[in-house]
Formats: sequence, C-alpha cells, structure tokens
Amino acid sequence: MDYIVFDRASYKIDGDEIIRDANFTITENTQIALVGRNGTGKSTLLRLISGEIQPTSGNIYRKKNLRIGYLHQEQRLVGEISLKDAVLKQNKMWWKYYVKLADTSLSPDEHDRIITKFLSIGGYSLIRKCEEMLDRMGFDAEKQSRIVDKLSGGERNRAAIVSVLLLEPDIMLLDEPTNHIDYDGLRWLANFLKNTKKPFILVSHDRYFLDLAVNKFAEIVGGKIIVFTGNYENYRRQRENLVEAEIKKYKQQRELIRRTEEFIRQNIAGQKTKQAQSRRKMLEKMDKVDISGIDSSKQFKIQMNIGRRGGNKVVEISNLGYSYDGKRLFDGFSTIVARGEKIGVVGPNGCGKTTLMKLISGHLPVQTGEIKIGAGITMAYFSQTYADIPDEGTPYSVISDFAPYLSDEQVRAHLGAFSISDDNAFRPMKSFSGGERSRVAIASLVLSNANLLILDEPTNHLDILSRQVLENALKNYSGTAIVVSHDRYFLDSFVNKIWAFEHGRIGEFIGNFSRYLERQMNKDAGSVEVKGKRKIALNNRRKTNSGKSKYMMKKLEARLEQIESKIAELEDEQQKLINLISQSFVSSNYERYRKIADDLKNVEQRLKFLWDEWEEISTSIENTD
Repeated sequence: MDYIVFDRASYKIDGDEIIRDANFTITENTQIALVGRNGTGKSTLLRLISGEIQPTSGNIYRKKNLRIGYLHQEQRLVGEISLKDAVLKQNKMWWKYYVKLADTSLSPDEHDRIITKFLSIGGYSLIRKCEEMLDRMGFDAEKQSRIVDKLSGGERNRAAIVSVLLLEPDIMLLDEPTNHIDYDGLRWLANFLKNTKKPFILVSHDRYFLDLAVNKFAEIVGGKIIVFTGNYENYRRQRENLVEAEIKKYKQQRELIRRTEEFIRQNIAGQKTKQAQSRRKMLEKMDKVDISGIDSSKQFKIQMNIGRRGGNKVVEISNLGYSYDGKRLFDGFSTIVARGEKIGVVGPNGCGKTTLMKLISGHLPVQTGEIKIGAGITMAYFSQTYADIPDEGTPYSVISDFAPYLSDEQVRAHLGAFSISDDNAFRPMKSFSGGERSRVAIASLVLSNANLLILDEPTNHLDILSRQVLENALKNYSGTAIVVSHDRYFLDSFVNKIWAFEHGRIGEFIGNFSRYLERQMNKDAGSVEVKGKRKIALNNRRKTNSGKSKYMMKKLEARLEQIESKIAELEDEQQKLINLISQSFVSSNYERYRKIADDLKNVEQRLKFLWDEWEEISTSIENTD
C-alpha cells in the first residue's frame, strides 16, 4: 500500500533547488536510512514528507488519515512535569482520557464510557510500556520521576525519541536520533527498528547503527533521490560506482559538446550552415550531466600537528573519585597515560564520562585523588556544550584567527571538510545551531597544535564524511588523545585502549572498542556457560548416583572437585593478568608486555586443558553404570 507519493516534487530555498523533480514512494514496507553530507537536504525532505512544508513545484500525495510520528533533529521535551508524564502527554488522545479518569465528579455511566475508550487506545499498559522504553534509554525509575525542565538537553532529546516510538504512528521520521544515546541504547533502538513492522525513514551518521537497523539507503544527490540496497559498505561501494559512472558520462558529454561547438564555429557561415544550426539546436536541447552535487565522496585530508613533543608521562591519575548530588559516580581510578596513546572512553549515559573529561582538562576541581599533567603538555578540550566558541565573528574569522598562516583557499577548504559551506562560512556565529557550532569547534580544535586532545562526543552532528576526516586525522596524530564516543566505527579506527565505566569503577582494556565488546561478550557467555555446565553436571550426578559404583563415583567426583578448584584459581589469575596488561607501565615496555602476554597465554592454555578434562569426567559420570 502506498502511504506517500512524490510526483515530480521540487523544493527551492532562495532559488537553490534542494529537491528536484523527485519521484519517490513510501509504502507500508519502506524502512530506509537517508544519508549524505550535511546541508544536502535530508531534513528538508523529512519536512516535505511530514507535510510541515509544501513543495515549490510538483505534488506530494498522502494516504488519508495517515498518522506520522516525526522526531525533529535535537527535539526536546519541555515542561514542569515528570519525565514519564511528559512522554505520555505526547499521545494527546491517550492523555486526554487519562486525565478525565481522574475526575471524581464523573457519573458511573460517564466513567464506564471513558474507561472503555481509554482501554481501546492502550490503557494502563501504555504506562508500563513507557516505563520499559525509558529504562532502555537509560532512565531508571528515579530519573523518570524527575522534572523535565531540570534535565539536560541530551536527556530530554532521548526522552523525545521514546515519545515518538510510543505513539505507534503509521510511519516514523527520525532525524538523527542517535546523537545523545549511549551504546546500549543505540543497540536497543536499532533492534526496535529492525523488528518493527511499521515503515520509517531514518537520518543517522552512525555507521554501526545503520548496519544494525536497515538494509536500504537513500541519498539526495544533486537534488535527486537515489536508493541503494544492502548494508553501509554495500551502499558505499554502489555510490562510488555511481560517482565514477556519472563523472565518466560528464567527461564524455563535455568532449561531445567541445567537438560540436568546434564544428558550429567552423561551419556556421559556410556550406554546412544548416548542419551547424541543427547541432546548435541539439546543444540547446541537450540534458546536461550535472555532477556538482554528486562527487561529495572526495576525502579531505586534515593534518593535526603538535607544537611540541611533551614528556612520555602525559597524565598521571591516582585514586580518582567523584560524587555528584550525593551519588558516587566513580572511585579508585588510577592510571598513567603514556605519550601517543589513543584512549576511547565508553559507558552508559550519566556514568561520569563528561565529568572525567572535565576533571582531566581542569574544568572541574578534583574531589578525591590526584591528577598530574606531565611536563611540556599542551591541552585542547572539546566539550559537548562548545563553550569555547565565541558568539562574535563567523566560522571563517574563527579559523583565520586560530590559524593565521592559512590562505583564504585553505580556510574555506578546511571548513568544507566539516560541512561548513562558503555561504555558512560568513554567517554570524550567534545564528548557528548547536550542531553547526559543534562543527566549527572541531574544525578549530584540529588546528590547535596541542599534544593532548580531550574530546567529549566530537562526532555528534558530524556527517559520515566529516567523521572519516576526523578519524584519519586522529589516526595519524602523533600526540595523545582521550575521546568519549559511542560511535563504534569511529573509535575502532584509531584507539588502542578503552576506559570503560562499569558499576562505579573505570576499567582499562587494551585494544579498540570492538575488542572490548568482544571480551565482555565472551566473559558473559563464559560465565553463563560455566554456571550451566556445573548445574547440569550436579543434577546428572544426583540422578545417576544411586545406580553407580560408589567407589568409582567417589573417585571421579573427587577429581572433579580438584579441577573446579584449580579452574577457579586460574580464572582469578587470568583476570589479574588481564588487568595488569592493561596498565600503561606495562603497555609502554615491550619486554614487560611480552612476558605478561606469554603468562596470560599459558594460563588460558591450562584452563582449556582443565575444562577438557572436566567435560570428559562429567561425561564419564553420566555414562557410568
């Protein structure tokens, strides 16, 4: 069934055609990600789909009584009511009857009529569903009872996502829903979208999230909407092929035009005048190949330099802890950050990641413990609030003042790498949205020449190409970086260590984000498997004990207990070695690292042999008559 149909729909802003002659149909099965550079018209397309704006030419047809749930970019709930009530209130019909039920003056007949209607539109089950969804987005019962206006902007944005999902509209339009979601919330949202039967159009720049949520992509290229099938990598390859084909077609057409114009010039006044005139008319009618909007896959290269080398010990943290509003965020964190390390900081929303970044950067005073910044260290800090970006001036002036050695062309190219066009480069900074200010802040930070970068969610509001620019710059950066992010692709591209917030502690792990997640999944799976095996073996022993030789059973069970005791010892030793190998004083010394790595490998081999023997004996117990 067709829900929305674009019939040669176009949309112009100040004469610039953002959407051009679009023929696009949204059906009951449409589940698609809208991708592309910032400023190409993704949000404009969503507004056209929703009916918020109308096409300047052409038509858009919608199914009658179509209910559209639209999450705007940076949409936030407001009000002096609880978070849970604010989410429920977005369902206007449900809220209307929910409030009426509280009226004690209702007659029995009125109450019965209202409760019947209330139950038909979700009833009290909607409250439970709301609580569950908010919990998955990082809001426990206590947070759900907080007043909305006292929550952070990111928290109100996450709650707005739940309000749209809870509406269960006929179609969902989600404009960058992942900017303020932690990794667990991101996976939950992706799973929700993957399993919903409802159509949706999603704008996101998180490549891992996109791979989880969709298998179809659309991009606005030169005002046209082009659809690609497959995961993100397939989309990327198909797009590259499209770009190559269009550029080839463009060059061939330019050569044809050149030869035709040459023929016209030589023959317009000669014997072949009619042929020349005919070819002139052909050129006038020719549908020109336009690649002005298609070749945006060009990769800008940004070099992040350091002004001075700095010492080997960049940051030393000793027994660091912090409490907020009576709640202990973390404690007992000790580590040494070595020169050249690239550290990813991960954990659920509200666990203290931003607090840790502010403590290290000196934007918050230390409560307990100590932080020492090494000799010769110069620091640059990117905050989620972009507080260091002035309201005065323009993006062009900000970059020019920050790096006066750059030429006019270089300043413009640098801003372009972060999706700041020439037009926007000269707009007043005070007119910029939070996302636009973010891109200016990142663009200036990479020119800081600092040898220590503290970055708190730098990829929010960056499109995929800009993220790749930053990834490559950080990968080749010779300084030290500590980066908070939930973007798995981004962190995997350059980090070599993870700081993970887990239950009020901060753990250190060698490797990138995917390696950390793999380790955690193996740990959880191993724990479940061990408990399962022991439980099964115990039950089987109890069932078969009466029919077996008491002597044989006693001997086998004694050996099994010895093995289980040894396994427990080795697992403790394994965990100690894992913790030890994550320490900076180990990873910075190859011989020390190699020895501990060999010890860890030896312990893991011994564990494998013991588990093999454990399974063999368990099987013997079950098979002994």
